[in-house]
Amino acid sequence: MTEEIDKVGNVSQSRYEQIVAELRDVVEQQTRGQFTIGDRALEIEPMREPGGHHAVDPEWSVTMTLTRLAEDIGLKFSTVKSARWTSSRWPADRR
Repeated sequence: MTEEIDKVGNVSQSRYEQIVAELRDVVEQQTRGQFTIGDRALEIEPMREPGGHHAVDPEWSVTMTLTRLAEDIGLKFSTVKSARWTSSRWPADRR
């Protein structure tokens, strides 16, 4: 019965703690990655005031630019758009 208490699911408590530590690192890397994607998307297309216009080639719009970026890095447009928005709302020193 002692073995059952020392297990979490199908692994030992010790292995479970190793898995948790590994996955915390992965989550941290993913978070950093999302902010990096958002920061670079902001660099390419800064946020503007609602209705704000920026003199650019009419062939390019924010949507077109972010769509191109998303395709070039293998992500969905919505992922890049969301990362950009999130980065714009979270100052780098508070992440």
